[in-house]
Amino acid sequence: MAIGLLTIGLVSTVALLLYLRASELLPFGLFGLLTYVEPVLLAIVSITILGESLTPIDLLIYGPIAVALCPLGIENATARRHPAPPPG
Repeated sequence: MAIGLLTIGLVSTVALLLYLRASELLPFGLFGLLTYVEPVLLAIVSITILGESLTPIDLLIYGPIAVALCPLGIENATARRHPAPPPG
C-alpha cells in the first residue's frame, strides 16, 4: 500500500513538473487551448480504447467543450494563414 502511494506521488510530481515546463515553452493561447482539449481527448480514449460507456450526463459535460473547441481551432488555423502585420 505504501509503495503504491509513493509511486502515485512520484508520478504526480513528474506530471506537474512537465505541465509547468510546458506552460513556459508553449504560447499562452495554445497552452490554454490544450487545457480544454485534454479532457475531451481523455473521454475519447476512455470510450474508444478502454470501453467506457458514454452517458447523457457525459454528453452535457464534454459536448459543449468539444463544440467550443471547433471555433477556436478554426480561428487558430485562420490566424496562422493570415498573420497580423507587425505593430508600428
